[in-house]
Amino acid sequence: MKEFKLIATDMDGTLLNDVSLVDKKDYETLQRLNKKGINTVLVTGRILSMVEVYYKTMPFIKYVISANGASIDDVHNNLTIAQNFIDLNLINKILDYTSENKIECNLLSREVCYFPKNSVRIKRFERYNEIAKANNYKEMKLLRFNELEAIENIEKILIYTKDQEKITKILNFLNELDVTLTQSDFGLIEVSSKGITKGYGLRKLREHLNLEKENIIAFGDFYNDESLFLESGFRVAMGNAVPKLKEKADFITKTNAEQGISYILNKMEENNEIWKSSTWFRFPPRLRRW
Repeated sequence: MKEFKLIATDMDGTLLNDVSLVDKKDYETLQRLNKKGINTVLVTGRILSMVEVYYKTMPFIKYVISANGASIDDVHNNLTIAQNFIDLNLINKILDYTSENKIECNLLSREVCYFPKNSVRIKRFERYNEIAKANNYKEMKLLRFNELEAIENIEKILIYTKDQEKITKILNFLNELDVTLTQSDFGLIEVSSKGITKGYGLRKLREHLNLEKENIIAFGDFYNDESLFLESGFRVAMGNAVPKLKEKADFITKTNAEQGISYILNKMEENNEIWKSSTWFRFPPRLRRW
């Protein structure tokens, strides 16, 4: 019989509520479980610099998997466990194609994030910088392509369009390249090096911590959390999750706005099941409800 030792949670749409904050109830639940020996790792599509304001206000968070698995960090010791960058030749091919077809493309590294002249997505990064500044954290460096410095250490590429015809075109193009594709929002395509996923990052951290899949509870809400589920012993989809992820879940909890994480964890703890992962596998997801 295995015991749960690690909670792996997505951030946007999962741990974060609809105004991008961690609810007090979720904070207190994760903090309490940490004192009992169950750690929490943040697993996100965000680059690490966009997670700082969160993990520094949650001192019980020791590990962060960022950029959809491209980076794994021990944030307590300021140590990068693993990091993966996209090949520069692939980056240039994608930049040329998106520019020719007038599709927004963003290049993200920890040090600098690059955006086209008329970027829509840059507003999200500017809002984060406002939050960081208000909390005395370091702001990200945001540049336009016409201010281009030497491109290096790109962990993730974001491609954004709401035009379905353009989405089809760019997907056909990207599928011919040696990259990994996923989605974290509608109309948003995320590009990583081949084989890099949230699940890859979780597997590497699990091996680093000498844990097995059965020791891990995973929470998610979108398509890029599917790989996270594959590396976890107990899979929880949020009430606001996309249908495809719910189909792969062992349990469907409440929404992120209803503190779905603390809801299921508290229920499991009340029923003395939180340490006994094997007990849960005897029942189909539709019966795992209260």
